[in-house]
Amino acid sequence: MIALALALILAAAPPAATAAEVTPALPDNVYAATVGPELSPAVAGMPELVYVPNAVSNTVDVIDPRTYQIVDHYPVGREPHHITPSWDLSRLYVLNTKSDSLTVI
Repeated sequence: MIALALALILAAAPPAATAAEVTPALPDNVYAATVGPELSPAVAGMPELVYVPNAVSNTVDVIDPRTYQIVDHYPVGREPHHITPSWDLSRLYVLNTKSDSLTVI
């Protein structure tokens, strides 16, 4: 009787898991879709610059990546952290953590 009950339970059980499916390898550059010669016309003619939030001086430092020199400073709120472009790429938004504010560059 127990053997019959066990056989019925095993027959009704879902099939055992099979080996995991192997997914194709990801590309080395996960940002591959954002690189390339194509730029938005809104920024295509602009010089290449790096905008770095500086929490020590409460500024955003602008660095020329060819010379590694700071070429500009923007005063912002206390402890700037993230810099995000606007949807139309016409300005940058700086999140100032300690002053709970947003600065527009």
